[in-house]
Amino acid sequence: MTDDSAARVIRALLDYGSIWTTHDLVDLSQAPAPAVRRIIDDLSAISLVERRRGGIIAVPDWSRLLRHWAADSSAPAASQLSRWKPASSHDDLFTDIATSPLRYALTGTHAAAFWTADPTEDDPVIYTPDPQAAATAWDLTPSPTGTVVLVQPTTEVVYTRRRSTPTGLRLAAPTQVLADLLTPEEDPTRKRPSSSPAGCKPTSAHGATSSRPNPPYQLGSRSIGLSRADWEMTPAGAGQRNVLKAHYERVGSGPVAYLDETYHVEQDGRPQFYVMAAVVVLEPDRDALRNEIDGLVPSGWWHTTNELRSADGRARVRTLLETLRVPDETCIVVDKVSVNHGDDKDGTRARGSVLGRLLTVLHTAEHGTHPPVGLAVLEEHRVARINNYDRAVRAGLIAAGGIAESMALVSVSPGSEHLLWLPDLVCSAYRQKMVAGRRDLFDAIENLTHVVQLP
Repeated sequence: MTDDSAARVIRALLDYGSIWTTHDLVDLSQAPAPAVRRIIDDLSAISLVERRRGGIIAVPDWSRLLRHWAADSSAPAASQLSRWKPASSHDDLFTDIATSPLRYALTGTHAAAFWTADPTEDDPVIYTPDPQAAATAWDLTPSPTGTVVLVQPTTEVVYTRRRSTPTGLRLAAPTQVLADLLTPEEDPTRKRPSSSPAGCKPTSAHGATSSRPNPPYQLGSRSIGLSRADWEMTPAGAGQRNVLKAHYERVGSGPVAYLDETYHVEQDGRPQFYVMAAVVVLEPDRDALRNEIDGLVPSGWWHTTNELRSADGRARVRTLLETLRVPDETCIVVDKVSVNHGDDKDGTRARGSVLGRLLTVLHTAEHGTHPPVGLAVLEEHRVARINNYDRAVRAGLIAAGGIAESMALVSVSPGSEHLLWLPDLVCSAYRQKMVAGRRDLFDAIENLTHVVQLP
């Protein structure tokens, strides 16, 4: 499954936290419909995708599909890898190529460092369709010991859905970077050049070649494993957008609540808790608020935890929090501080308690600061068991009479609805106050926030 169509389809499945139809995948991947059907059949046969009623296609285990793709495409025969010596430092090179008109995408540990904030001394690896033209433009000299690796890929998919840093440096998509960092598990002794894309071997390209060994990388090693939110913020597929559109039409002029979570349930001496936050947005303000936060985050990618790693990022977090205003929005935080490790080692039961209480508070408009909520939008979990559990919590509330059957709960990727950034912000602000004792972020929203404590 190493052809270009397969790479396009699998990247679509990996890039987007979504459910799909074949038509969705054809539209997004731009692969021919017969090829898409063949690829999905092949993946279904080895349980990497599952077919559901109504022609829906889903990915039951994201990391397993990623590992399979990385291993399956680990030896692209015609990929050309060459080594070059930069005129100055790597940082100077990145500054120069940030404004380059040439097509390229930085991958490997240097790309990952922009999400993990972990420094790296590895050699930068850059995809580009014409290494010689890039070397000329970027003042690179061929050298067997060069510290810049240029890769001429065999598929255009490596440039698909690239990310840009604030300075304009173009990075390969997070899933592409992760695949490039993965080491095929069947041969743990296998070596390859530092940070080089999985399976790309040095060849006699325009630059000098080198086969010097360096330690292989595995997902999660050396702090290279990115957090789930680092890669899932890409806009989701048409399937989720259509689902959201239908739900918005159903609730009409009613408010919508956007939910997220933060928790620490491990027994490691630190405080244990499970928190969920909801931001209730009134219908007349929904589009305007979305446009406002999109204007503040022009890259279209946001994760609060990453931003809190720097003073500038912290200032951006507060700016986004200040888009929430009385009376247009209301924040509800449900905090459970007791996690029973006897039968709840992973916090699932605590999640159920918190979610159940939050849905009840929202639907009954318990605090009187918003109309009754008829739709809750929750960030989709990549583990199907958790999504199913959330639906069971809602069903249990309906059966017990706690909420009406009209109260809908839909799980989508933040990429399909940027308003899901808001509860992520609220959760982070509350966690900072609770765990770190830093109130500056929570102070920005305290006047419109209600906290519900569970034992």
